[in-house]
Amino acid sequence: MQSLTQKLPQGVSSVGPFARPASGLVREITAWQVFGFNVMNANIGIGLVWLTLLGPGLYPGANLYLAVLLAFVGILPLNFLYVRLAVAFPRSGGDYVSISRTLSPALGFAVNVAAMAYFCLFVGLGGLYTVQYGLTPLARVWAAYSGDPWARHLADRLATPTGTFVVSLAVLAAYALLMIRGGKLYFRAQTVAFVAGTTALAVVVAAGLLLSHSAALGHIDGALARLGAGPVAPLAAG
Repeated sequence: MQSLTQKLPQGVSSVGPFARPASGLVREITAWQVFGFNVMNANIGIGLVWLTLLGPGLYPGANLYLAVLLAFVGILPLNFLYVRLAVAFPRSGGDYVSISRTLSPALGFAVNVAAMAYFCLFVGLGGLYTVQYGLTPLARVWAAYSGDPWARHLADRLATPTGTFVVSLAVLAAYALLMIRGGKLYFRAQTVAFVAGTTALAVVVAAGLLLSHSAALGHIDGALARLGAGPVAPLAAG
């Protein structure tokens, strides 16, 4: 303790739990921005896309509502664990801090190396999903409802491997540029995206609750007719 005290700045006799003069870490974001970051990192939108687009095809006859409820109940203990660890070890460093303190520093290091390798591979999917599940379907829906041939051409171009790669790279480069310009700017942009995405999801959920089954199929059939495609209502009726 004496050697540590000698290295502290002049006039500072001890170090509190959140004062870390040697690290240079500064709290730059608000609790609301942290909440938005974590919710977007979990990506509810992508989860709903997978559930509604892939779920019925991969698991025909399954009760998707019950599956969501069971998954929610199953993940609660893990969420509770992370809350308790964050309270017990209020430090930057994530899993490394909690694992190294409770189990082993070597294990904490190994887990974080694996996590960083995973994130380096996974980060590219952010751009891919933006194009694959966001921009391309948006352009197709726009073309279906407006009859705009330019929107249909844009959707076709985005769906190609080259178009997907170029736009995905541009999306990732834009977010990297935001981070380079500063964390505060990045989190402000992400807050705007979080509010817009949450609002859009709320609108979709509200429409799903208010529209009848026949009315929803009627809207889909009308959009498909503008694209020269046949109706899906007979398929839904078996």
